Amino acid sequence: MSQRNGDKSRYNRERKQNIHRRTRTRELLSAEAQGQSGGNRAADRVNNAVERDNKETAADKKNMLSGTSEVLHA
Repeated sequence: MSQRNGDKSRYNRERKQNIHRRTRTRELLSAEAQGQSGGNRAADRVNNAVERDNKETAADKKNMLSGTSEVLHA
């Protein structure tokens, strides 16, 4: 109905979201049926992103500190 009314952007976005949700659900259920923990894949992605952000933040802090120490010692 939305597509007929010209609301193609929202219709296609919602359609893609539904397709992606169904795909994730099927993967989770099949992994669970095989005895694997498929839900951990999402948790691993989040943990990896957090670790990467922490490393970047630590590197930024190190660069900031080294930059200010050079200014103070100069």
